[in-house]
Amino acid sequence: MITGDAKSTAIAVAKELNILEQHQNENECCFTGVEFAALDDKKRKEILGSEGGRVFSRVEPRHKRELVKCLMEM
Repeated sequence: MITGDAKSTAIAVAKELNILEQHQNENECCFTGVEFAALDDKKRKEILGSEGGRVFSRVEPRHKRELVKCLMEM
């Protein structure tokens, strides 16, 4: 899930929609656009390639481009 909402709001919505399971560690699957952009390519692909839901909050257009670029490379 990619949204411009605050991280806490995005997590709550993702749980309500069963994108995230209650037991998932939010620190491992929920990132702001700035947090994700600060990671190196290897870590980004590791995150995107792992199982379970992923939530990206406070995402700007430039962050969306980086997400799509990583997914296309994978």
